[in-house]
Amino acid sequence: MKIQAKVLSTTFRNHDNGWSVIKVENTKNKLAMVAVGNLPPLDAGEFLDIEGEWFLHPRFGKQLQIKSYKMVIPEDGEALIKYLSGGMFPGIGLTTATRIVDMFGDETLDILDTQSEKLSQVKGLSGKRLQKFIIAWQEAKNSRETFLFLHEHNIIGSLAAKIWQNLGHETKNILSDNPYIISNDISFSAFSKADLMAKNLDLDPLSHNRFAAAMLYTLRKESQRNGHTYLPMDQCFAKSCSAMNLPINEDVEENMQLALETAVKNVQIIRHPQGLSFPEIFEAESTIANWIQNAAEKPVPELIETEVLQKHIDSFMQRQDIDLDPLQMEAIINAMQKNLLVITGGPGTGKTTSLRGILHLADLCKLDVSLAAPTGRAARRMSEITDRDAMTLHKLLTLNPDADSFKYEPMTTLESDILIVDEFSMVDTWLTYALIKALGPKTRLVIIGDHDQLPSIGPGNILRELLSHEQVPSVELTQVYRQKGVSDIVENAHRINAGKMPHLEHGTNFHHASVGDSIEALRNLKRIVSSTGKKLVEGEIQVLTPMHRMELGTQALNKHLQNWLNPHGEKIKIQGQDWRIGDKVMQLKNDYEHDIFNGDMGTILRYNAKSKKMTVVFEHKTVILENKNLQDLTLAYACTVHKSQGSEYDGVVIVLDYAHFNMLQRNLLYTAVTRAKEHVWIISVPGALETAVRTQRINRRYTRLAILLSSTDDFMDWMDS
Repeated sequence: MKIQAKVLSTTFRNHDNGWSVIKVENTKNKLAMVAVGNLPPLDAGEFLDIEGEWFLHPRFGKQLQIKSYKMVIPEDGEALIKYLSGGMFPGIGLTTATRIVDMFGDETLDILDTQSEKLSQVKGLSGKRLQKFIIAWQEAKNSRETFLFLHEHNIIGSLAAKIWQNLGHETKNILSDNPYIISNDISFSAFSKADLMAKNLDLDPLSHNRFAAAMLYTLRKESQRNGHTYLPMDQCFAKSCSAMNLPINEDVEENMQLALETAVKNVQIIRHPQGLSFPEIFEAESTIANWIQNAAEKPVPELIETEVLQKHIDSFMQRQDIDLDPLQMEAIINAMQKNLLVITGGPGTGKTTSLRGILHLADLCKLDVSLAAPTGRAARRMSEITDRDAMTLHKLLTLNPDADSFKYEPMTTLESDILIVDEFSMVDTWLTYALIKALGPKTRLVIIGDHDQLPSIGPGNILRELLSHEQVPSVELTQVYRQKGVSDIVENAHRINAGKMPHLEHGTNFHHASVGDSIEALRNLKRIVSSTGKKLVEGEIQVLTPMHRMELGTQALNKHLQNWLNPHGEKIKIQGQDWRIGDKVMQLKNDYEHDIFNGDMGTILRYNAKSKKMTVVFEHKTVILENKNLQDLTLAYACTVHKSQGSEYDGVVIVLDYAHFNMLQRNLLYTAVTRAKEHVWIISVPGALETAVRTQRINRRYTRLAILLSSTDDFMDWMDS
């Protein structure tokens, strides 16, 4: 089916992929209809030539699925009048539009495009009003031509919009010469689209532009996916050739070397003794290393004598009716006397008590303390155990939630005497860089975390690298304190961390079910949740699994759990997602407007179909979300172990399947078990639990921070050369 249609309104548009729901009017029969497809941002009054086919949506009825489209200007006089007066062009109403078309007739479009000075002949169109119209017309013309050019090269949606925003009316000229500007400067993940455009434009497949772009894409992709902050040169070359589908031979390698020289000269890529980095991550690591070096060398402001601090510790122990071990005392004193301190330790080793001790001494010494954590749940937990305000690092640093991570720029300077950041194993290089840039000159930094947990999802391995260097003051708490009611969990967590199987017999808090297959695993899971259902929905118990996909991944488990735990909830289908009133949900992105953050859990209270707004009760507040916000929400009866990091629950149900073999490793299981305060249930197929305990496959991350800290003088000499 082919029609020409006038855009009446945009009902919904996904800014990430351009998927849109628009209301249009068929210019031939004046019938209004709903059309859906991947589209650029459209204004009411624009015209499209559409090719598509009808389909029946189960909720919203008959819709036109757009297969292809072209932004056009109608040539018919009546339609052109409607186009000009449709609101896109300031100052042009129905009367003026009619006068333009009546005066120039069939030549109207040619006049508008190439002889706009003649428009001054139109009654009522002159001066600033005329100039605004001419500018708006040319902008619309450039936009149409640009989006058509991009669409011809299969670039649509948000990527096309970003390109237009960055390159404007020069888009076609710039990209025709070097399409790799797209992946270099706008969206690195679009390298394959830029490469296809270069091929369609018949550009040289051995050009330096292509090779340099492939290397930059490879460095950024490996940083995002595998946490590397650099790659050895040979690996970068090999992965870049793979991205270009080129064999590695002498000619290709020689070309790669020449392209690298140009990229280094243009500061597109940084070459250093370890290999190759892209500039932003190189600057981030170097800045962190320099700050640590300065923190080690500069004197602590208003240093408090150890004897005074020891008296304060004695008062803290008396007040709390506890005895601190020597390592806890060392941690508390060092927090007062060092510009930087790292405190680490496993579950039950006294990190929380040490934190409370630091706060007690800071109060007595009249020092101002700020508390922060990587996620909203971790920050609220920090508040609960300290009875003080704590916030996410993103909120503390007032980072732009929509910015790319390598563009994090703190909008504030922290003036506290001490900043304490908990759950630091989750903090990556980008966030550490932003934190370092925000610290005031007198602010001391205390980092708390368990280095045996999963590393950050983002690049770097900051906590482990800090602990690996003697220049960084650190205290590792090792004394395990038996805690009433949770001794099985703490003991087994330490056994897992040591590569030993947990004790599974006769445990009061630690339970295990060995099952034959995924079907039996689901039966056992249903049995557990049947007895703990209310607690699971309310967030006191959480189902954890290593991955999103497969039969026992989050996607499948959430569907089962939704049916088991919320079978009668009113059903809502929005943007292809099945929700029910009463569903347990999780926020996936930081949303400062609604004060909800990545990892926050809530429950759907109601949905207003008329206003298209959903009310969700989160742990700390109730918010009303529009449909456009719901793409950042997901069912959360089950979540990945990575997503649970930084959270604590009364109990966790851990589902281990051999289909998740690549994720079955010790630090993942250890992280999962240490999320629980009172109960752990493990459901595992044969061999899955043993594999997870036995496998210490900590994927190597190529990072430079520890190297820089170990050779600061050599590094500074190299920077100056």
